[in-house]
Amino acid sequence: EMNWLTGLNEPPEDVLDLLEFLISRVDSMQAAFNAIDGGEPGSVSNAELTLRELEMGLKSMGCQKFAGPDESARIEKVFRYLDPGGEGTVSMQ
Repeated sequence: EMNWLTGLNEPPEDVLDLLEFLISRVDSMQAAFNAIDGGEPGSVSNAELTLRELEMGLKSMGCQKFAGPDESARIEKVFRYLDPGGEGTVSMQ
């Protein structure tokens, strides 16, 4: 079913939920990015996020916005929205 009130360029609900979570936890989007980048154990910040870093970074920040049986799929959907070119990484640029 198509929601005709939703614009084609509006972000998915999960993207908005992620922004809401991050805004409640950090002072800036740069601070959020830095907290997530290198979030995988043993990795360091390299100014680019991978899907795995996003998953692990959100977990380390205590994010429960996506909790449930489809948690990984929902986070992947957010990542794909942030990486429309499909390069596999997201930067602050």
